[in-house]
Amino acid sequence: MPRKTVILLIEDHLGDIHLTQLYFEEVSSKYQLIVARSFAEGQAVLQTKTVDLVLLDLTLPDSTGIRTLDLFLKEFPNTPVVVMTSSPNEILGNQVIKAGAQDFLVKGQFDSRLLNRAIRYALQRFADKKKLEDAYMELALSEKRYIEAQTIAHFGDWELDIVSYEMIWSDEVFRIFGYNPQSITPSLSTYLSYVPSEEVQIVEQFFEQVEKDGQEHSIEHRIIRNGNKIRYLALHAKLFYDKSRDKIAVVGSVQDITERKVNHKLLIEKKMWGQAMRIQQEILADLGFHIRTQLYSLASYLFLLEQLLVRSAPEPKAYLQALKSAVEELSMATNNLVNFSVLGAEKLFKPDFTTIEIDKEIKQLVRLLNIRFESSNVLIEANLPPTLPTFIFADIQKINQVVFNLAEFYLQGAPGSKMLSLQINITPLPDKNGSEMLVTFFLPPKSPALPDYETVEKQLEDNQQVNQLGHLHQHQLHLGLYVVYRLLRILKANLRQEKPDKLYLLIPVDVPVTVKKGYPKAPDHPLRILVVEDHFLNQI
Repeated sequence: MPRKTVILLIEDHLGDIHLTQLYFEEVSSKYQLIVARSFAEGQAVLQTKTVDLVLLDLTLPDSTGIRTLDLFLKEFPNTPVVVMTSSPNEILGNQVIKAGAQDFLVKGQFDSRLLNRAIRYALQRFADKKKLEDAYMELALSEKRYIEAQTIAHFGDWELDIVSYEMIWSDEVFRIFGYNPQSITPSLSTYLSYVPSEEVQIVEQFFEQVEKDGQEHSIEHRIIRNGNKIRYLALHAKLFYDKSRDKIAVVGSVQDITERKVNHKLLIEKKMWGQAMRIQQEILADLGFHIRTQLYSLASYLFLLEQLLVRSAPEPKAYLQALKSAVEELSMATNNLVNFSVLGAEKLFKPDFTTIEIDKEIKQLVRLLNIRFESSNVLIEANLPPTLPTFIFADIQKINQVVFNLAEFYLQGAPGSKMLSLQINITPLPDKNGSEMLVTFFLPPKSPALPDYETVEKQLEDNQQVNQLGHLHQHQLHLGLYVVYRLLRILKANLRQEKPDKLYLLIPVDVPVTVKKGYPKAPDHPLRILVVEDHFLNQI
């Protein structure tokens, strides 16, 4: 039985208390209402019980006005609060929201429906705020760790204005050159003044070359500190366009590798541009798709092993079954990983087209699906016509994820033993360049209807709907469909279910043109050769 949401009402007026209780009786039985008739009584409840949200009246026997909210937020900052007052004062409403309340309700101007919505939205806003605060703290901690890592590794980053030749140094760059952080305004001349005279021209040419071709360049050189102390530096640079400032600059990194030079250790190259701006969801997404590739290989080995086993060898078969179960669990976890990564990084995703062998890829996917659902008495098969081209140019990783999520939805949603059949066809698009891959899903009986994008999105966003689902697995199925619709937008693909037992997935692809041609015995055209030679014997 799911836990009820505990609401604490701090209110001294009996009429308002009874009315609020009636509202909760009308709304739902999922709430548990606790009443406190003073601020002190509310404090005692909050100190002894777990409360999810507080409805706070600003006019109490022992505290009145905005001060009541300030006292509450100071003592219970981790509990969301909705302020209730008899005053329809818009200024007061703005004040309580700015102070930290999640919402502001005027008595007599809301009913049970509005109260329920205010509670749900307040809980969601507070949870979102908590996530943002945690993310900010994690970001600050990561920045602190990054600065500490720069100090430990003697690694810093810098930026060079190609017009004024002024530079921006990180704190560690100042330390590398013997300065206190941010103690001077550095420039390219400052940098070059530490380079030995015999290497100045090489370093100058390095910066000129970066400005000229815009490519990434690396160099190692020396600097002289305090007149006689030699340090070895590894310098990396690249031309960078900052869209936010509409400015072109040279960005790069510098590392003191003196100790590594002495000890002949490997130089760790840092690329502060590009990679430093990528966010965590993109890395997670790439990781998820690459794990899926390894699962394909594992599924293939399991298939070969099963063919080699004899019936009289029970122990190996037992190991095989255990290994299959492990793969099934790993497949489920990987699929959830990929879904969450796509959910958090859709804007960073672009179609990643590669040339793939379609027959091999589809068979690998079907083999993995069969292993994934073997314990559920499920059979998946694919019908590949002989006219199917050998190779296509497509984003197979995202296509596989769409097919996997759809199979998961239909096979988990239909009761009893099930069979899912896939039919693949690729046809040229009329009056257009390219082709279209049609994946037809022949669905098992009594399969659930495919909800549209708006329905899936609402089910995921509505907290009340999530509570009614009853368990996490059902929620993950809807998350999988949500990811399907997102990937369809990226792939510019279409999905439609015209019949209860058929689902059509249409994906734009390209079919590479291959021309088989043997080696000619002679040139197709006469060869004209120009000989530039002044000596007559060599001419002969």
